[in-house]
Amino acid sequence: MNWGNKLLITFIVFALGMTFLVYKSFTTNFELVEKDYYKQEINYQQIIDGTRQAGQLSNSIQLVQTDKGILLQLPDEMKNKTLSGEIWFYCAYDEKKDKK
Repeated sequence: MNWGNKLLITFIVFALGMTFLVYKSFTTNFELVEKDYYKQEINYQQIIDGTRQAGQLSNSIQLVQTDKGILLQLPDEMKNKTLSGEIWFYCAYDEKKDKK
């Protein structure tokens, strides 16, 4: 086999490799965690403030998995207070697995 045939085989292998990479890039599914990503980013300061306030509690907030489900344990200083909110469980790589 002479050098011309080796060069042709090298170009063919390179072209097939590039074609495969282009195909993979078009078929890969990239999902964002949130649909309105930029709006959520602007409101992120509320999450930072909430985390800071939660750090000032006497005990930490705990999530405990039981046989019946998930139990949210709050500190004693939150007794007899009206609380409301949502708990989000989200999967970073698949939006269909998110739970609210």
